Amino acid sequence: MRCISEPKQQQEISAVCILETFAAEDGFRLKLRNMSKDCVVVPFKIILGNISKFNQNVLKSLISAVGFLAEDEVICRKLAHEQECWEAFVTATKQCGTSEYKDILYILLGLIINLSMITSSPMQVRKSYFMKQATSKAE
Repeated sequence: MRCISEPKQQQEISAVCILETFAAEDGFRLKLRNMSKDCVVVPFKIILGNISKFNQNVLKSLISAVGFLAEDEVICRKLAHEQECWEAFVTATKQCGTSEYKDILYILLGLIINLSMITSSPMQVRKSYFMKQATSKAE
């Protein structure tokens, strides 16, 4: 994931395609169960903090890859309990407020919904923010 956070478009696309393919495999997820947060959460937070037209396509696949990883119960629990993950979600949802980023927002909200099935204190803190955002956008 570190190579995705580098601003080289072609490397990003190739890396995220490979990551998305591996993340869908049970064996890969089993091997990542003992990952440190520096492997996934930190780069994911960096990327979600810098949403732009240049990384829109990469972001969709990246969020999808993290969603595949979260299909593993152990990884899902780790991500759901990670404060930095929820901070990144808040930052990203704020950035995706314009119509040009709605497709990213929808994919991200799917991931947020899946992770929020796990009760965690970081999620509980951010829950009111997401609820407020959802109701204000619906009005």
